[in-house]
Amino acid sequence: MTILSESWIQDFETKSDSIESRVDAFIKGACVAEESELTDGTIAVDVEIALGIGFRRMFLEQAAGR
Repeated sequence: MTILSESWIQDFETKSDSIESRVDAFIKGACVAEESELTDGTIAVDVEIALGIGFRRMFLEQAAGR
């Protein structure tokens, strides 16, 4: 994943601040669940992917304090 940010400051006041990210790799098995346009014109995309039991077990073990 790549994160890019840019700020424009004039007279010690922030005029524009943006942070962008993009995935540089294809995630096998991922599918788009929802797309929506935000009020500022950017597009939000929710993606779903099925995770294996090993991945879920890792989080359960962390929650149990192991």
